[in-house]
Amino acid sequence: MDNINLEHEIALELLKIDTTVNILKEQVNDEEKITLLQIDDSVIELTKRHLIELGYTPIIIKDHKNNNRIAAIFAEGTNCNIAFQGHLDTVPKNEWDKECEYNWLGEITEKNEEKVLFGRGAIDMKAQIGALFASLYETNKRPHIILTTDEEMGHYSGFAGIHNTLDYMKRNNISPEFFVNMEASSFNVTYSRKGAMTVNIYGKGKSAHGSRPEEGINSIYRARRIIEAIENHIEEIKQIKDPVLGYRTINIGKISGGSRVNTVPDETIINLESRLIPGETGEQATEKLIAAISKQTGFTQGNEFEAILGMNYPPYQMPVEFAKSIAEKIPLAKGIGGEFGFAEDNFICNKGFNVIGFGPTNQHAHEPGEYVTLNDLTKCKDCYISLIENK
Repeated sequence: MDNINLEHEIALELLKIDTTVNILKEQVNDEEKITLLQIDDSVIELTKRHLIELGYTPIIIKDHKNNNRIAAIFAEGTNCNIAFQGHLDTVPKNEWDKECEYNWLGEITEKNEEKVLFGRGAIDMKAQIGALFASLYETNKRPHIILTTDEEMGHYSGFAGIHNTLDYMKRNNISPEFFVNMEASSFNVTYSRKGAMTVNIYGKGKSAHGSRPEEGINSIYRARRIIEAIENHIEEIKQIKDPVLGYRTINIGKISGGSRVNTVPDETIINLESRLIPGETGEQATEKLIAAISKQTGFTQGNEFEAILGMNYPPYQMPVEFAKSIAEKIPLAKGIGGEFGFAEDNFICNKGFNVIGFGPTNQHAHEPGEYVTLNDLTKCKDCYISLIENK
């Protein structure tokens, strides 16, 4: 096929390997243990081969919680003190085969009269890794490279890939001037990103037989009142906006309660997620949620309900002047901005490093038929060359 460049070839190589992240659930001493499994070793070998050809000595970073699993590959730069960071893993194909006629393990074809690269991870984010490697084949500069294997399921491992690599860099006194997170950004330099938190809310009641419900307290009814309070709280938090990221969001994603139709349920669990904006921690957001529920329902934390903070990953925001200075180094950059989705650059910034995000279009990621145009992939490669050469 005409106009297939090195960046397209490498991205397709990566897409041909299924790097879906999987977990193993086991019962250990009556408790459920969740272990993140190793992604396909062949993608590790392919990545190492390219790095070695480029003159690097790749370092394997293990998961400190599970030493049998490779959490990341790190390649130390030699003459360009910036770091490019991305991830090799992808989400599952899900309904891809039912809703898309193209191969979820990579295919170059045409769509809307444009040549495109289809595949799970085409945008998130094997295309960017292909663009980075191709850019390095065109320059003698060698920045640091971090490629993790657990971004898509990082909440099960504590994002071991990025954390353990940053720890390795700190131990070895490797301190880049700034990091480039290669998540898709629609060719904007992103300098701000929302955080993510989860809260489990336990609506408490009293069990009784369904034939005598007046003897019990139905936790589902209490949960309904709690949900109404959360809905009102959502409207309250919309009044506080970040100039780049907007307001903090809350979404109730799961509700579970009751065991049998003839039993009054004594507990109903409401699971919600909130995307944090700079200036508010997960702990503070949880305190406000508890106060809002108590104010509207009259319920008290620890009695009628209990809200427990779960996942808690902070937002970040770099100075706008820093983002502008980086954008000036990329002639093809559209501008500067922020991203709503949580990613590994949150941890990089909160470890004290400067970081920006930069990648191609962020449309269609995780969707059936995920794709990136070949032109955008080449444009991404050219932008990475500009960053490397104009550091």
